[in-house]
Amino acid sequence: QDPEASDLYTIGCVAQIMQELKLPDGTAKALVEGVTRFRVVGFDSDTLDVTLDIERLGSITSIPLVEIRR
Repeated sequence: QDPEASDLYTIGCVAQIMQELKLPDGTAKALVEGVTRFRVVGFDSDTLDVTLDIERLGSITSIPLVEIRR
């Protein structure tokens, strides 16, 4: 996919993966901890990867367990 700036949320969370569990059905569960919130202030898709310029909004305490589908 080739995301455009309008395809992305403008507020996000930088998170650290604390633990990952791969399940027999091909899914995975990950325990992540939020590090800081951010706001997107710039977007560059001229390279192979999308690059964002961000502004830090402040610290947060935690993020609940989420399921990642592959």
